[in-house]
Amino acid sequence: MGYLIGVDIGGTFTDCAVVDDHGAVTVGKAPTTPADPSQGFFAAIDEAAAAIGLERRALLAATDRLAHGTTVAINAVVTRTGARVGLLTTRGFTDTIRIMDNAGRGIGLSVEQLLDFPGSQPPLPFIDPDDVVGIAERIDTTGRIVAPLPEHEVAAAIDALVERGVEALAVCFMWSVVEPSHELRVAEIARDRHPGLDVSLSHQIAPRVGEYPRMLTTVLNAYVAPKMAEYSRRIEAEAERSGYASDVLFMQSHGGLARGERIRRQPVSTLQSGPVGGVIGTSEFGAVIDRPNAITTDVGGTTLDVSVIVGGRPVVNDGVVIEGHEAYLNVVDVQSIGAGGGSIAWIDEATGTLRVGPQSAGADPGPVCYGRGGTQPTVTDADVVLGVLDPGTFLGGRLQLDAEAARAAVGRLAERLGLGIDECAAGIVRIADERMSDLMRSMTVRRGLDPRDFTVYAFGAAAARTPGSTRAASASRSSWSRWPTRPRSGRRWASRSPTWPPRSTRRCTSPRRTISARWTRRSPRWRSRRARPPSATSASPRRSPSSATPTASTGCRSSRSRPRCRSAR
Repeated sequence: MGYLIGVDIGGTFTDCAVVDDHGAVTVGKAPTTPADPSQGFFAAIDEAAAAIGLERRALLAATDRLAHGTTVAINAVVTRTGARVGLLTTRGFTDTIRIMDNAGRGIGLSVEQLLDFPGSQPPLPFIDPDDVVGIAERIDTTGRIVAPLPEHEVAAAIDALVERGVEALAVCFMWSVVEPSHELRVAEIARDRHPGLDVSLSHQIAPRVGEYPRMLTTVLNAYVAPKMAEYSRRIEAEAERSGYASDVLFMQSHGGLARGERIRRQPVSTLQSGPVGGVIGTSEFGAVIDRPNAITTDVGGTTLDVSVIVGGRPVVNDGVVIEGHEAYLNVVDVQSIGAGGGSIAWIDEATGTLRVGPQSAGADPGPVCYGRGGTQPTVTDADVVLGVLDPGTFLGGRLQLDAEAARAAVGRLAERLGLGIDECAAGIVRIADERMSDLMRSMTVRRGLDPRDFTVYAFGAAAARTPGSTRAASASRSSWSRWPTRPRSGRRWASRSPTWPPRSTRRCTSPRRTISARWTRRSPRWRSRRARPPSATSASPRRSPSSATPTASTGCRSSRSRPRCRSAR
């Protein structure tokens, strides 16, 4: 058996873990290169290869599996740097993507944001309304073709969109999940007339009932497709040139791995792939040490990612909120906040109070102590001031931290607050820890889960801070465990993830079986759940059905609990 390699690109550093056939782990770490993430990808592999005593070519030639968790897709969405998308839909439904649904104004917002309803704005769409074209076709709920597809109209619409600069095409016809022939024919026409055009079909991307989420998911897939296609091909080509003879596998949001060909067809499945590797690894490790209930904390340079594992199985949701939009994606339930090592400390001018995050210094310029031009103090700078980080041993001694610059940056904040430098640094760290503990409480106590029944698994570059935040989250927690190679544990286990989606993420595609995504109190399954005695591996039955952990990780669910979907087109 050859080597297993996992690589993950974070906001500040790119990490690599190499596992040999004896189970020994060798790690590599390199700064992330935002302009071209593939450079940091192979730089991290070079570091690991050097630690083993090999050249990159020799290491990759002896590698059986190369797996990768990527943030390229989600970065394109967050920064709004994706492709220009054209949308073909059934005539009469061209405004669906703009109108959204009745939850669009408030979904994903905090309580404070919801209370400020007059000042809130609906999320920005990922597509220009002028690039949405209605086609005079129609299929009914039984799959019967009511109005045939006008192919001449489709061809003219595609040509017009391409002339306007559209780079990718999304197709979402009503009830295509029952009868996809019209969408398939549109794809044939588009590829015949414009071979280089990316085409996303809703019945393939999100084969579920629900007009708006299905349309949005298809548009998102088209939005990130060109960037992910270019990036994945670049990684594959360089890996092949370096001697790697197998397929590069990419982590998906539900925890499975997929080859580049599949990722290029459905890049939207990688939107949440970044923090998933550590969760999958924790579930495996918990089974080995017989601690199946876990709270995972991935503390990186940009964010804190928290997930919950119940009974040895990660919680998998069948939907996700992205930039205020609700999409149909099977994702491991990972909640994130901007409380990483690179989170910036600042003063709220309105209240005069000290705040931390969500803004991050990222990899460029990074914290002030990196000496790369950063000017705003971060949590990492506060750790240097307090002596938590040794300036001479950071990054294995390859990066000498500037303690005086960090102290000066924190001092500027301290002067405005009327505090001493050490006192201000301690306040920055305490605020970051409190934000971390609040997220852990929201994932456990506020969902009816008892933290005393869970073990906290800490990994990520700033995992050493986790014990303090867990004490704040629950003074009576049972235990916590730190990974031996904690900064790279997600990468290590990404290399061992299954190449197909786990069973818990599979869903049937029949519309009649996917109308209901939640249990209700009228459901026989809900009543039977309430009748069960509480256990250590499940939440209290008095919590709301939408937050029930077993519900989130269940596959196909019957629609009997809800006789009709609000939007069942």
